[in-house]
Amino acid sequence: MTASNIFKEAGMHLRKFHTNSENLRHMWKENKLSDFQNSNDSLKVLGILWDTNSDVLRFDVQFFPDDWKFNPTKRLVLKAMLKIFDPIGFIAPFSIRMKML
Repeated sequence: MTASNIFKEAGMHLRKFHTNSENLRHMWKENKLSDFQNSNDSLKVLGILWDTNSDVLRFDVQFFPDDWKFNPTKRLVLKAMLKIFDPIGFIAPFSIRMKML
């Protein structure tokens, strides 16, 4: 019994699932099981960018706004840190250090 059948019996349509396995992608494409478009773009998983080709999680962070060219203040550091969305806490050791300034 496949995941698609289990969800179908429950009245839910399983769609838009992704994998980092090239074999599974090929199998899904042959069986037309996924809407997966083969692209080099990262997709968002829990707000974090996931590159399925290299199986790497990436954070969209811009630490150095134009304001930092002249005088990086504690307020600007905290402002930049709060822009980071990290629901799982991967970069918590780094972000906590920034909060302690």
